Amino acid sequence: MSKDSISRRLPWAALVLALLAMFVALGGPSYATSVVKRAVNADKVDGIHASKTPKAKRLLPLNAQGKLPASVLPMGTAGAPGPQGARGDTGATGATGATGATGEKGATGATGAQGQKGDTGPAGAKGDTGATGATGAQGPSNGYFSSATGSNTGGAGVAATGFTLPAGHYIVSYGANVWNADNMFDLTATCIVYRTGVALEESRTTATVLSGGRRTVMANSFGLDIAGTWPVQLRCYKENGNGSFQATNVQLTAIKVATLN
Repeated sequence: MSKDSISRRLPWAALVLALLAMFVALGGPSYATSVVKRAVNADKVDGIHASKTPKAKRLLPLNAQGKLPASVLPMGTAGAPGPQGARGDTGATGATGATGATGEKGATGATGAQGQKGDTGPAGAKGDTGATGATGAQGPSNGYFSSATGSNTGGAGVAATGFTLPAGHYIVSYGANVWNADNMFDLTATCIVYRTGVALEESRTTATVLSGGRRTVMANSFGLDIAGTWPVQLRCYKENGNGSFQATNVQLTAIKVATLN
């Protein structure tokens, strides 16, 4: 028996004993016994006790709505599902979750197509002037010059000038003023360069000089290769004719170069 049940029964027992004592004193033992039986069975209906909560073999009163509690009713068969209700409103956006851990580095993708050439950028500022470089080695060019200004052969003689050249490649040029001092006869004059006494035909220049003091300028230039140290000389003279050969400002020049093409 529970404590709750005992606590509810104790007042009843005390009351019954009090009533019994009173009735015994007033009415006698037989009347008291009848009254006690009625008091003890006061919560019965047709011999069945009542209870406020569902209990086995006890009467249960209806609730305020005049119905039995759902806990005492047998479970019925489940009905068919009802139709789907309307879609509810979209809920508010939840708070941003914590940042996840960094994933592993993916494989390198294929090289994309080359982009278009960009526009030319603006010109940069002018840089500082650099330090002066060291003096370079001397180049291959050297000049050689010789002249016989005022030379006069006085007839059929030779006017000459020259110098000695070291091995190398040279551009050689010359010039001379030639005239015929005879008033009757013409002459043929020639200027030619000699190398170690051998005439260089590519340097030859020949001209007819008329009588009567007529003048002409004889000039030429050519390339010359020298393997060693050789003397070079320009000679101007009368080739033939009866005129009087004269020559002045006989000049010879040689310029050394790296190559001759």
